[in-house]
Amino acid sequence: MFRKLFMVAVAVIAISVAMPEKAEAAYPNGSSVGASISAGYPYQSLNITGKFDSVPLVFGASFGLGSGYFSLNVTGDWWGLQLPLGRAGDADVSMYLGPGFALSTQISSVFAMDLGIRMPIGFSFVVQKNWEIFLEPSIGLNLIGFAVGDGGASLRVLGSSLGDDFAFGLGALSFAGQFGFRYWF
Repeated sequence: MFRKLFMVAVAVIAISVAMPEKAEAAYPNGSSVGASISAGYPYQSLNITGKFDSVPLVFGASFGLGSGYFSLNVTGDWWGLQLPLGRAGDADVSMYLGPGFALSTQISSVFAMDLGIRMPIGFSFVVQKNWEIFLEPSIGLNLIGFAVGDGGASLRVLGSSLGDDFAFGLGALSFAGQFGFRYWF
């Protein structure tokens, strides 16, 4: 399974990079700011999202607070492929796809941090000139993680820092979906 997942990720990245010109999205380029709600495995949270005109990445940050823990997660995605799909009612609809990174921290009885890659597949609905509503499912793979606390420390490769083993397993995968809005200026 890991081999197939890896090959699909390599193919998508190669296609995104090899395109002579990326297709233009239906919304304006530039800077943006917005908010979203995300749900998935392993976290659910409220997020802020944004893009700076001079940086080719779209960033996200989420803060989670639960019973006995606090989490902070940061993502950065390069929209290597942007395709206008047409119109849905009064909205211009586009799809975006591209590789990104995810940095997750959790503070509870231990401090844990994971670094991984992710692949968002987003659907954008521009309902007015600069207002975008988006739906963004994504899959991620934790590459490395560590945890410190409870009198010890652990390092994980291809697994969650809160997991029990070094072997590739469900702890290495993350699934998420976001629903939110952005204002482009």
